[in-house]
Amino acid sequence: MVGRLVRRSFQNIGKNLMEFMQLPHMSPETLHQLVTLEGREHIDRALAQGKGAIILTAHFGNWELLGASILAHGYTIRGITRQLRSKRLDAIVSSYREKVGWQGIDRDRAVREVLRGLNRNELIAILADVDTRTRGIFVDFFGKPAYTPYSPVAFALKTGAAILPTFIVRQPDNSHRAIIEAPLPLQQSGEKEEDLLVNTQQFTKVIESYIRRYPEQWIWMHERWKTQPE
Repeated sequence: MVGRLVRRSFQNIGKNLMEFMQLPHMSPETLHQLVTLEGREHIDRALAQGKGAIILTAHFGNWELLGASILAHGYTIRGITRQLRSKRLDAIVSSYREKVGWQGIDRDRAVREVLRGLNRNELIAILADVDTRTRGIFVDFFGKPAYTPYSPVAFALKTGAAILPTFIVRQPDNSHRAIIEAPLPLQQSGEKEEDLLVNTQQFTKVIESYIRRYPEQWIWMHERWKTQPE
């Protein structure tokens, strides 16, 4: 069972890589054919409030296609990224993203840029499923404490932007189904630490629910539980 999951997970990563290499040559029409985008009404309703929206997702399915698909539908979306260790590889990846209109926000200056983007009523994508150097909090993830960035919640509470859980699921025919869910109902008790904990746990459970349904589409090779409480 475990061996089969590992094999299928690596197969999915391989398919992701091949699709990413083709990304610069994909027109909006091609992306529309490859990816079915469901739940656009949730984006439209959020943007109608004028506060932008946070696209909360994970390293799940082909997350690069997810951003490209949203862009192909005419939305402005940027995402928090980090530089790859190889400068040459980082330049290649960045150029591929830029050719479909994707703009990254460097992690080291993310707070200012995210707040500016939300103020301009943009979509901001945050992948919040990895052990990170950024500020985080321990929440339960598959029954174990996992250090998780609380930035999606912090930005939402500060600006009033909606958090829209969004996931792309590879289909048996290698097409993709992108699902934009309704806004996450946030607890706002006024107790900052409690609200960060409760709401970060809430969105982590949503991520977990997708991984449980499609386990082969998550990056199990990542050391998700590397950081542990003292």
